[in-house]
Amino acid sequence: MTIPLVSTSHPSKVRVGTRLTAGFALLVALTTALGLYCIRGIDRMHAAGDEVATNWFPAMNALAEYRAALDTMRRAEANYVMLDDSAGAALE
Repeated sequence: MTIPLVSTSHPSKVRVGTRLTAGFALLVALTTALGLYCIRGIDRMHAAGDEVATNWFPAMNALAEYRAALDTMRRAEANYVMLDDSAGAALE
């Protein structure tokens, strides 16, 4: 003869109101925990955005200015190479 682990003949002794209150409290606790986790994530995103604004953008602007200067130099060099020999001789 086996003894059942859960008795199905007797209803639960915990009242419905108590179960509803416990379920609502659990739902509030989980929602609060999720909200706090999301706030931490937003703070990390804000810190990453500050890093991009203070470190990456100035570096990218400097690289863009450097590239523009190199392009200007390359254009000038190409124009010099493409000059006619007579015009090049006049410059020298």
